[in-house]
Amino acid sequence: MRFCICLMVLMGLLSGCSAQGLQPGDSYTPAPIVYNPASKDINDAAKQRIAELLSTSNEHKPMSPTLMCGPGLWEKIKKHPSLRLNGFANLKINIPEVNNGIVQSVEMLDGKLLQRTFEIHWLWDAFKETYDFHQPWTIRKLNSKEKERFWSMVPFDSIDEPIFIAEGTNFKLLFFFVHYETNYLPLWVDDFYNI
Repeated sequence: MRFCICLMVLMGLLSGCSAQGLQPGDSYTPAPIVYNPASKDINDAAKQRIAELLSTSNEHKPMSPTLMCGPGLWEKIKKHPSLRLNGFANLKINIPEVNNGIVQSVEMLDGKLLQRTFEIHWLWDAFKETYDFHQPWTIRKLNSKEKERFWSMVPFDSIDEPIFIAEGTNFKLLFFFVHYETNYLPLWVDDFYNI
C-alpha cells in the first residue's frame, strides 16, 4: 500500500510540487518538516541494504520498480557513456530560497525517473563506475541541513525512515527507502556532497 501511495506522490512530483512556479518576490512559507522514525530493525535492514548496494560487487541488487535519481547524483553521472542515449523521464525540481516569507531565488534542478529494470541497471552500472567504494565510508542519519534539502525537493506529506546518508571522502549518497512487498527498497538515490 505504501508503495502505491509513493507512486501517486511521485506522479505529483512529475507534475510539480508546491514550489513549482514560484518567482523571486513571491510570498512563500514552506511547510514544517514532518519526520517519522522507523524501528531499529527496519533501519538496520536498510543500512544492510546500503552496504550491499555499495559493495564492490558488480551484481545488480534489488531496487524498487521505480527509482528516482536525484539532481546531485544525476549531475555526477549523466555524462557516463551508458546513459547518453537514455529515455529516462525528467524530474524538474524547483527549490526556493526564502527569507522572511519572500522568495529570493529559485534553484532549478534536474533529476531522472527510472521506470524499467534495464534503466535502473544502466544507472546503477554508471553509479558503480563513477564512485570509488574501496575507500572508507560510513552510513548515518541525515543532519538538519540535509533533511531541509530533501524536504524542499519532495512533495511528500512526511519523511518516513528509513532514510540514510552513506558518506565517503567525496560523496554523501542519500538513500530513501519505501516498503515494497516484503522489503524496504531504495526509491530515491541522490548525492548531497555539494549541498
